[in-house]
Amino acid sequence: MKRVFCWLLCVLLLAGMTVPAFASETEPAPPAVQAETEAPPAPPATQPPHQHSWDGGTVTVEATCTASGTKVFTCACGETKSEPIGTLGHDFSPWTSADGSTHKRVCAKCALEETGPHGIATNVTTPATCLATGIKTHSCSDCGYSYTEEIPVSATHAWGAWQATVETHSRTCADCQKTESSAHIFDGGEATIPATCLEEGVWATLCTTCEHIVYEVLPKSEKHTYDNVCDPDCNVCGVKRETSHNFSEVWTKGVHEHWHACTKCGEKKDITAHYPGPAATEEKAQLCLTCGYVMTARLNHSHNFGSKWTSDETGHWYACDSCEDQKEFAEHTFDSACDPDCNICGYTTANAHDFSEEWSSDNVGHWAICTVCGEVGEVQDHIAAPDTPEDAAQICTECGYEIAPAQVHTHDFGEAWLSDEESHWQECECGEKNGTAPHTWDEGTQNGDTVTYLCGVCRAERTEEAPEKPFPWGVVLIVLLLAAVGAVVALIFALKPKKGRFAK
Repeated sequence: MKRVFCWLLCVLLLAGMTVPAFASETEPAPPAVQAETEAPPAPPATQPPHQHSWDGGTVTVEATCTASGTKVFTCACGETKSEPIGTLGHDFSPWTSADGSTHKRVCAKCALEETGPHGIATNVTTPATCLATGIKTHSCSDCGYSYTEEIPVSATHAWGAWQATVETHSRTCADCQKTESSAHIFDGGEATIPATCLEEGVWATLCTTCEHIVYEVLPKSEKHTYDNVCDPDCNVCGVKRETSHNFSEVWTKGVHEHWHACTKCGEKKDITAHYPGPAATEEKAQLCLTCGYVMTARLNHSHNFGSKWTSDETGHWYACDSCEDQKEFAEHTFDSACDPDCNICGYTTANAHDFSEEWSSDNVGHWAICTVCGEVGEVQDHIAAPDTPEDAAQICTECGYEIAPAQVHTHDFGEAWLSDEESHWQECECGEKNGTAPHTWDEGTQNGDTVTYLCGVCRAERTEEAPEKPFPWGVVLIVLLLAAVGAVVALIFALKPKKGRFAK
């Protein structure tokens, strides 16, 4: 078998080599070369470019609401082209309600149905009152679906304006005519017309609820009004008081004169013109011989302003040491109308606080307030009455502030006993006593010449001298009787005749 297969393979190889050789021998010869004298063929005639003429086209794929279509155009030459047709888009009907939560609409072209939730808007069509329920309407703005809901009777009344009386105010509901009233709640009030030493004032308090105002007459003030601490005449009534100036020993200097000023109110006395000293030279200025004021500066001098403030009631400045020229003059600066000391130079004026006679207070203490600048005076501690009982509120004796409300005290007598010579008791820290009773003494214990007695309740002790023991006459008598009885018995036995062998 193998030998046959080898022979077949050899035959096939020989056939493959023979076929190409035979083909090359039988291939026709190439055409002969034309003679050089033969004329070349004429070129073809030139034709104009073709202009397509398309027909109206044929729709091969129809467009839908969501998919594009195709239209094919054909030229007379047989060539074709295609163009897309855009989607048509849905043509939905108006929304109609489907159920209580959704609405729907349908496309007129493809019958597609689309659904969505209601867009509910709520409006109160009939407000509720304190007498009747109301109506709340919920509606969809797209499909017109709507439903109503009842609003419960309102707990809020349609109150009218407050009507005030002397002690109370009231108002009435416009729907149900219900009326409510309560007592006025007044603010702290204010003096709309301050009282003076000549005329009464007016104090107004406002109800914070109904704004009802109650006016009270303020009695005339017992305090007079003065310009300063040295002013002897009241500015209102003219009443005089005893005052005294405190004039400084240091001269206050002016351009033309000098004087002594009161350190409290600035009043002037001893006003005197300057007394000039020697004329000014290049070395020395001309000074007032009384107060040292520089009347004429040194000749051809240069200013030498010091670093310390010079001041008077008008202001402060830096002064030249050899003339009266000033640098950086400025008015005094005070914190308030009652501040006596300038914040810049320290100059002291006669300003003084006019503290109110009425106390302001809180849980810390009480204080007075200046009626001019509002400065708060020193806070003082409240002082409670020492004999205030437990069941009464503690009131400050100075300002009337309630320091502590009345308290109901619960006694705590504890277990410890207190005692004196006659009785014992238990005592609360407030001093109240409980269980007072006389001592219950035991029989006592003798220690030598003394006897100690112990109370069985409070364990108090009482020591006394031991009583003298009486002579035991009873014991002596009993002993004598027993001795006498013994003697009688012995005598009887002694006198009794004896029987025996010696008897006759």
